Amino acid sequence: MKKYFLAAFLLFVALFFASYLEVPYLGSALYHIAGPFFGESVTPEELRNKYKNNAVKILIVPGHDNKFPGTDFSGVKESDLNVELGYYLLDFFEQDEKFELFITREKDGNYSSWFSEYVETQNAAIKTFQDTLKSVMKEAILKGRVRRNARVYHNAANSQTSLILYGVNKWANENNIDIVLHIHFNDYPGRQYSASGRYSGFSVYIPENQLPNARASKEIAQAIKNKLEFFFSKSTLPAEAEAVIEDQELIAIGSNASRDGVSALVEYGYIYEMQFIDKNLRPHTMKELAFQTYRGVKNYFEPSKKVLHQGYDTTPLPHMWKNALAPGTRNKDILSLQIALLKSGVYPPPGMMLSECPVSGYFGDCTVNAVKKFQEKYKEEILSPAGLVSPTGAVYSLTLNKLNNLYNN
Repeated sequence: MKKYFLAAFLLFVALFFASYLEVPYLGSALYHIAGPFFGESVTPEELRNKYKNNAVKILIVPGHDNKFPGTDFSGVKESDLNVELGYYLLDFFEQDEKFELFITREKDGNYSSWFSEYVETQNAAIKTFQDTLKSVMKEAILKGRVRRNARVYHNAANSQTSLILYGVNKWANENNIDIVLHIHFNDYPGRQYSASGRYSGFSVYIPENQLPNARASKEIAQAIKNKLEFFFSKSTLPAEAEAVIEDQELIAIGSNASRDGVSALVEYGYIYEMQFIDKNLRPHTMKELAFQTYRGVKNYFEPSKKVLHQGYDTTPLPHMWKNALAPGTRNKDILSLQIALLKSGVYPPPGMMLSECPVSGYFGDCTVNAVKKFQEKYKEEILSPAGLVSPTGAVYSLTLNKLNNLYNN
């Protein structure tokens, strides 16, 4: 009886403060904590029904900002990468009438005027929202009604960043945003500032299963992961091996039950990976990451629909190869070559994985060996006319012709 009395008392306090302070959804969010068990604030069934009858609302949140840019490498700042990818993602979703889009930052990296105004005018209410939720969650953990569950270490957000993230959640709740997608690039503690790190690949963070938006968030995240992993390696950091990782601490995805709808935070790769650092390759990589994310969400709602870009399920194709490709070089032709080899079923070469042979635009041993497999697969059109018995791994006219016949139409 004491447990239910405490729950009722906390709910009364939450609703009182929500009414007194005119803070919409504070009581709703607190209810999921204060009740004897977590209640589900959004279900997959509700989300799919919304898609059938209305436009699904999506908020894109490019992580960090110009003042607190996150990690960096070789002069490339994470906050800039987040914005760049965010606008590719915005473009794909905005072309689809089934989605209504919002984004928190402008292309110059500054916060969008509507969001800046919201944080400024609602500053005190956001702080109350934050402090009250944290207090009630702490009490719930102390009483044993919620288990503390921390799996991956994260740097603590500073007070201003924390306030902004709670502001995102509060605004999203008040405006019935169905899906919030946070965009980030990864790093890890201890990496030397000027050195590339030892990990690579993407991961998707979702609310831990005790949180009220957990189930629907997990389904959306799995759909995104399923598209990304065909073209990109999952994270090689051992703690991120599952690629979709439940987390209780990240504010972005609804820590302290601060988010009513779906939230996911995608770490699209490690910032020092060359396809992000090379200014010529970066736009093509960003566009592909965005497209696969859009495909994941779209196919969540319409599993049987073919989501294509110029006839392909990937943006580097179709592609016209005009010049021979040399090992040791890096460019868009090679990025498209790697995608074509992947689509042909020969990349990565046998015995290798995408974590060892990423789609990076670099013509190294992985690509040489995959080209050999491609030449063997089409030996009657590539090797035999040249009088060759064994594949060369070199991309000259006959190999280029076959690539163009297959992937430039």
